[in-house]
This record gives sequence, structure tokens and C-alpha cells, in this order.
Amino acid sequence: SVESLQDNPETTREEYRDGLGVINRQLERLKQLIDDLLAMSGSGTIEPREKINLKVMIAEIMAAMEPVAEQYQVALHQEAGDDVYCTGKEALLSRAFSNVIENAVRYNHAGGEVTIVFDERQNDILITIKDTGIGMAQEELTHIFEAFYRIERSRSRHYGGAGLGLAITALILEGHGGTITAESTPGEGSSFMIKLPKSPTFE
Repeated sequence: SVESLQDNPETTREEYRDGLGVINRQLERLKQLIDDLLAMSGSGTIEPREKINLKVMIAEIMAAMEPVAEQYQVALHQEAGDDVYCTGKEALLSRAFSNVIENAVRYNHAGGEVTIVFDERQNDILITIKDTGIGMAQEELTHIFEAFYRIERSRSRHYGGAGLGLAITALILEGHGGTITAESTPGEGSSFMIKLPKSPTFE
């Protein structure tokens, strides 16, 4: 991170160069995300509408998250079953789910779990991301999808950031005609419920 480069007097020129390369790549990804969000907010909907296999997309997110999960000693599980499809923009939906899954890993306990369950219903798909983590109080739950809201206590110290992750997730899901809600018990864990419409085209 920038802070570790700045704070360490032993940092070499090579480490600075590597660090700047990482920051530059992150900025490029952020720029692409902002471009996508601006395009979405202009129309209120997502274009183009791609057919997305949610099971495969989330499996890929979990594979990418594995090094972080190992670091936090958290096991990732995805319920087996049939493939589940929606429509939208995969780059955006992948970011939305990544934000939730990464939080579930980072705000967990060593030896904890993150479980993803799919429920394909008549008109929509319910994806539940459940963790065995530190949980949140009811007061916190009412604010977590607001931009720049960041829960104090151990959460912000444990995992910094500007508090935009879940706000961006909610915005992306809204653009896809979906919703996100959360339930939590302090000390026991949280569940995030994401609903996305099924496309009648693919039924």
C-alpha cells in the first residue's frame, strides 16, 4: 500500500516502482468502473445485456479471493447445483459480488466460513452470501449501503477504505433491476441477500 511504502525508511527505488505499478493498475480498474457506473446512471439500466452464468462468475470470484481467504483462515463454499443465469454486464456484477464476498472474508474469524447459496425462484434469483464473522448491530445495518459510511470499531481498523464498496454494489444491482439487503447478529455473522431478475429470454 501507499502507506507502507511511505512509512518504511528502508523502501528501495525498485519497491517504489513496483508499488506505483500496482497503484496504476488499480486506478485503471477504478476508472473503468467509474465509466461503467456513469454510463449506467445516465440510462438507469445496463447495456449491453449479456447472458451471465452466476454460478461460474461467483466461482471465479472465489478462486481469485482464495489467497485472501487463506490469509484470514476463512473457508469459501459455494452450493452445488444447476447453473443459474441472469442478464446484464458481467464486469459490473462481478465487482458487486466481489465487494460483498471480500467483506465476508475480511470481517470473519480465523476458522470461519463464507457460504454462497442460490435459490432460483419463479421470477428472480436469490443469492445469499452468509458469513460466520464479527457481525453488525441493527443501527449499522441501516447505513451500510450509503456512500462513505464506514463502521467504526474493529471494522474500519481491520479493513480501511473509503466506505464505497457496498454503496457501489447497491448501485450496480439497482441498475440490473435487483436489490441487496442484509441481516446480522453481532459476534455471530451476517447474511447478504441479493435478488436479480431472471431474464424470460433464457428460461
